[in-house]
Amino acid sequence: MSMHTTQEWHQHAHFNMYQAQHTHRKADRQQDASRKTHEDVTAENLTMYSELHSTLDQKVKISYRLVEKIQQRAESLDQSVKKTKQSHSDLEQALHDKEAPLSLCMWRMEQRERRPLREQVRDTVEVAMEVEKATLIDAQRKLKDSVRRTRACIQALEGKLEELKTDIQQKAQALSVDEMCLRTTTRSFQSVADKTASSAGFSRVSPSSVVSRRSTRHDVATHESSRNEVQRQQEAVRLNQSAVSREEAAKELRDDNAKLISRCEQASVQATAKSEKAMKERINENQGMRRRLEMELRETHNTINDTKSTISQTKSQIRSLEEPMELCSTCASWRKQRATREHILDPVTTTLQEHQMSLLKAHEELRSHHKSEKTVLQDLQERQERLKDDLRDKTAALHIDLNCLTHEATHMNGKPGKVISKNRLPRALKVDPSFVPSPGHTFKAPAFKISGNMKPDQFVHVLVYDYTRKSRLQQCSLEVALRHALDAASESAEFLEALSSFPVQLGIESGFILPAFQLFSFSESEEIVFLDTLMPGLVRGTGPRRELFVDRCLDTGDPFAERSIADEPRRVLEAKQSSVVPGTVLAILVPFREDEWNSRQPQLQAFVRHFQTQFLPAVPSDVEACVMILEQVQDGSNFNRGKLLNVGARWCRSRLCSDKDIILCLHDVDMLPDPSLMPFYCHCKQGECVHVGWINRKYDYASFFGGVCTLLLSDFLVAGGFPNNFWGWGREDDVLHSRLRLLGRCSVLLPAMEDGLVMQGPFFEKKQEKPEEVCPRQHSDNRICLQHVLGLDNIFDTPSFKVVDQEDCGWLSHILVDLSARQGSFSEFEADGGLKGSSARTLAKLLKAFEDVPLRDTFGWE
Repeated sequence: MSMHTTQEWHQHAHFNMYQAQHTHRKADRQQDASRKTHEDVTAENLTMYSELHSTLDQKVKISYRLVEKIQQRAESLDQSVKKTKQSHSDLEQALHDKEAPLSLCMWRMEQRERRPLREQVRDTVEVAMEVEKATLIDAQRKLKDSVRRTRACIQALEGKLEELKTDIQQKAQALSVDEMCLRTTTRSFQSVADKTASSAGFSRVSPSSVVSRRSTRHDVATHESSRNEVQRQQEAVRLNQSAVSREEAAKELRDDNAKLISRCEQASVQATAKSEKAMKERINENQGMRRRLEMELRETHNTINDTKSTISQTKSQIRSLEEPMELCSTCASWRKQRATREHILDPVTTTLQEHQMSLLKAHEELRSHHKSEKTVLQDLQERQERLKDDLRDKTAALHIDLNCLTHEATHMNGKPGKVISKNRLPRALKVDPSFVPSPGHTFKAPAFKISGNMKPDQFVHVLVYDYTRKSRLQQCSLEVALRHALDAASESAEFLEALSSFPVQLGIESGFILPAFQLFSFSESEEIVFLDTLMPGLVRGTGPRRELFVDRCLDTGDPFAERSIADEPRRVLEAKQSSVVPGTVLAILVPFREDEWNSRQPQLQAFVRHFQTQFLPAVPSDVEACVMILEQVQDGSNFNRGKLLNVGARWCRSRLCSDKDIILCLHDVDMLPDPSLMPFYCHCKQGECVHVGWINRKYDYASFFGGVCTLLLSDFLVAGGFPNNFWGWGREDDVLHSRLRLLGRCSVLLPAMEDGLVMQGPFFEKKQEKPEEVCPRQHSDNRICLQHVLGLDNIFDTPSFKVVDQEDCGWLSHILVDLSARQGSFSEFEADGGLKGSSARTLAKLLKAFEDVPLRDTFGWE
C-alpha cells in the first residue's frame, strides 16, 4: 500500500524544482560576482602594468640624464686634471729654470770674492748680484709653494674624478638593470593586453576606483620611494656641483700659476739684466781706471828714465871732476918740491887752492844732488811698483768680471751649469785681448766597461804555431786564435778585419806566444794606466814579398829601398775626387811637448785658435771632428813623436765608436790648414793615404812624407804604425811611409793644391840656447832601421807608457803621456804614480779656454 499521497508527490516535485531554481539564481549571482572580480583584477593588473611601465620609463630617462650629466662633468674634470698637471709641469720647469741662473749668480759671487783685497769693494755689482740672488731664491720659494698647492689640487681633482667615475659606474649598472626590467615589463604588458582584448563578456572597471583602492594601501610606500628618488637626484646634483667648484678652484689656481711664472721670470730676467748692466758699467769704470793707471805708469816710467839719465849725467859730472882734482893735487904736490926760497904763497898757489876748493864744493854739491836723485828714483820706483800692483789687481778684477760676464746659465745632462757665450766673448776680448776665460764646462770621457768574465789585469795568451810543423798542441789558424782572443776580451772585430788582408804569414820558426789583447786598468781617480801591448810581432813573418824586400835592402844598404820595388808612383788627388763618407769620425792627433829650451805655447795657441775659428766650422755636418793634443811629459828624455801618435791611435781605437770609420789625421802643431783643404782631410777610402803636408814641404827630397797626413785607422794598424824608439827628431815619418806602402799596401796620394797650408814660423820665445838634438845612431843604422820598416817595433809593441792626465773640452782633448822607457813588469809600472809635466795644468787651462771661442783669424784668411 502506498506511503505518500499524490499531493505529497506533487509537493515534493515542486520543492525539488524550487530548490533547483534557487540554486540556479545563486549560481547566476556567483557568476556575476566572479565576472566582476575578473574584470577588476584584469583592470587593476593592466593599470599596474601601465604605471610600472611609466615609472620604469621615467626612471630610465632620469638615469640617462643623470649619467650623461655626470659623464660630461667627469670628462670636464679629466680635462681640468690634465691642464692642472700641465700647469704643475710648467711650475716645475720654471723652478728648474731658476737653478741655472742661481748657480751662475752664486758662481759669479764666488768668483768676485777672489778679487784682490784692494779691489774687494762693495760696488753696484755686488749689490745687484745680492738682489738677483734674493730675487731668484724668493722666486724659487714662491714656485715651490705653488707646486705644493698645485699638487694638492691635483690630488683633490683626481679624488673627485674617482668619485664621479664610481657614481657613473653604479648608476650605469642600475640603469642597465632598469632597462632590462623595462624591456621585460613591456613584453609582459603587451601579452596581457592582447589576451585581455581577445576576451569578451565583461565590462571595463574605472581605473580611478582601482587607483583609489591601491593608494589607500600603498600611500606610505609610494611616499617613501618618491623621497628616495628625489634624494638620489639631489645627491647627483650635489656631486656635480662639488666637481664644478673643484674645477673653478683649479682654473683659478692655474691662472695664478701662470701669472706667478710670468712674474718670476720677468723678475729674474730683470735682476739678471741689472746685474749684467752693473757688471758692464763696472768693467767700463775699471777699464777707464786701468787706462789712467797705464798712462800714469808710462809717465812714471818716462820720469824714471829721465831720472836715471840725470843720475847718469850727475855721475858723469862727478867723474869729470876727478881729473881736475887729480891735476890740482899733482900740481900742489909738485910745487911743494920747489926750493925754499921759491916756496912762497904766489898767485899760482892761490889759484890752485881756489880751484881745489871749487872742485870740492862742486863735488859735494853733485854728491848731494846724486843722493837726492837716488832718493827720488827710489820713490819713483816704489810708486811704479805700487802702480803696477794696483794695475795688476785691477786687471785681475777686470778679468774676473769679464769671466763672469762671458758665461751664461745653461743646463747640461739635467744639471745646472754655465757655458761661455759666443756673443759675449768677442766683446770681452775687445775690452782686453789678453783675457782668457775659464772653461764653462768639462766633458769627461766615459769609462771603458769590460764585459764578460775578464779581469782588468788578466792577460789573454794564444799559442800559434807554424802550419808546416807538428806540435804537441792543437794547431789553429791565426784568424781562429784572434777570434777567440776577441771573444774573451770582448773587443770589436776591427783588428780581425784588418788582419784578413794582411800580406804576410805570421809565425817565427816553430811559433810564438801572442798576447792578443790585454786590457786597461782604471783607478778611482780616473787615472788610466795602459798595461798592455796589443799584438807584438804583428808584421813579423816570412813570404816572397818580405824576402825580396830584405834582400834588396841588404844588397843596396838602403833601409828604405822599398821605393825601388815595383810600387805605384804617388798619384794626385783632386778635391772633387775626394771620398767623404757620412758618419765618419775625423780624429786629428797633434803631438806636442813644451820644450825646456824654447816655449812652444804660442804655436799651440795659434793652432787651437785657428782650428776653432777657421777650420772646424768648415767640417761637413755629417762628419764628427775632434782634436787630440798628445803632450809628452818633461822627464829629460828627447821628444818621441812616433810613440805619441801610436798612443793616440790606440786611444782612438779604444775610445771612439767602433761602428764608424775613423780617419786619423797625423798633424804637426806648426801647420795651419786652409778650410779649402777639407776634402783631403775627410778623404775616407780603404788603402789610400793623403799626404796633405806635401803642399808645404819642410824638406825638399822627393820622397818626403810628414807634416800632415790622413788615413784610415785600420790602415794605420795594419801597417803597424810608427816605431817606438825614435827618440829625437827625424825619419819616423819615413818608416811609416815605408810601412804603409810595403806592409799596408796603401797608396800615398798628393793633394792637387799649390797652397793652403801655412807653416808657423819660429816665433816662439827662446828661453836659452838649446843644444842640437842629434838623432840616435839607430835612426841611421840600416839594419836596425830595416827592422823598424819590417815592423819588429810597431804600435802593438809599444813599451810601457802611462796616461797621467786627461782633460776633454768638447771638441778638444788634452792627454798627458809619460813615454819613459822602463824596465820591469807592468805591475811595477802601474804602481808608479807617473810624472807630471810642468806645463800640463797651464796647457789644460789654455786648451779649455778656447772652447767655442770665435776669434778673428790672425793669418789673413777670411
